[in-house]
Amino acid sequence: MNTAGITKSGLARGLGVVCLVVAALWGPALHASGLAAFAPPVAGETAHVAAIVDGDTIRVTRNGSEAKVRLIGVDTPEVGQAGATEATAATSRLLSGQQVILVKDVSETDRYGRLLRYIYLPSGVFVNLELVKQGWARAVAYPPDTAHQVQFDEAQRQAIAKGLGRWAHAPTASRNANLRAGPATTHRQMGSVTAGQPLEIVGRTPASDWYQLVGGAWIAAFLVSNPPASVPVARSIPTPPQQPVATPVPTRAPQRSQPAIPVAQPQTQAPCSCSGPDLDCKDLGTHDAAQACYDYCVRTVGYDYHRLDGNDHDGQACESLP
Repeated sequence: MNTAGITKSGLARGLGVVCLVVAALWGPALHASGLAAFAPPVAGETAHVAAIVDGDTIRVTRNGSEAKVRLIGVDTPEVGQAGATEATAATSRLLSGQQVILVKDVSETDRYGRLLRYIYLPSGVFVNLELVKQGWARAVAYPPDTAHQVQFDEAQRQAIAKGLGRWAHAPTASRNANLRAGPATTHRQMGSVTAGQPLEIVGRTPASDWYQLVGGAWIAAFLVSNPPASVPVARSIPTPPQQPVATPVPTRAPQRSQPAIPVAQPQTQAPCSCSGPDLDCKDLGTHDAAQACYDYCVRTVGYDYHRLDGNDHDGQACESLP
């Protein structure tokens, strides 16, 4: 009988049993940590992240060509605004150099040609949702691409409650309150906030009795809990509207009215959308295009929807553009 052969055979069987036991005990942990092989978590298009533009926009290569991708359902501060550096760093930690899976909702692109996508890592991490969970992005619905908006809204609620990311030590509304277009109650209403809602304060009046928020709306200082220790005076402060003075109108003999003849108004294309995906200065290309978009949004929705005025709030959009 070959005793050595029996010993080797027994050793092999023993090692096999040990491997099976280790796999059963540690396999799930390895999979969760990303060290084990796995199938893509969702069906979509595979791409490689070529560059991080900012917290909510990246560039990818797919099929040999490069494309710009805007993350659906989230928004991060623009370059130069408070929190922008941290948000961009968070996105970079998640995506730099990674293979990703791009998933479409309803829209293929926005009007500026950016792909609108949910982004997943092969490990199963849902990047759009993860940025909201960490508190670096806020949940923003851009219809019709709203398949995950309930998840985003809930993740934001939890991030705010935990004070994560941009919500750490954030000022909040002390009670339900109306926002105004300027620092006085005589200005028109410009939205509202609810008690406990975080506020992104970017400026104040010289007397510090009113605060200016991102987007241009104003809130009275006594309605703000945990106000920031240092806030610059706003560069542009609207003056209270003047009450019209009634002037006497001379009376005339009644005249026979003539039927009004309708005059066709020329149709002009809006310079940008003030209700869709947010735009960066680089998306508009020139200062004139950015200024036209800024003026249009202020005129139609009452505030700087795309935050093209930056942090100085001087009414000049994208001043670095040619």
